[in-house]
Amino acid sequence: MFSLDIKMPRIGRHEFLEGLSNLKAASIVVLMLTSSDQKIDKQKSLQYSFVKRYAEKPVVLDFLKELSLA
Repeated sequence: MFSLDIKMPRIGRHEFLEGLSNLKAASIVVLMLTSSDQKIDKQKSLQYSFVKRYAEKPVVLDFLKELSLA
């Protein structure tokens, strides 16, 4: 499982997701945690089937509880 912030230092977030999609591994699960409130970032991220959650920072307690149940 990866925890991924949309604004990463050396590689763009969508380039990273594209690289993961090329692996074609069925067990990849990505949780996006981001400070970006741009709808396009969310749309682009959720186009990948392995991106299971997308949350904006600051993360609220309910989101963390939901993750612990998954």
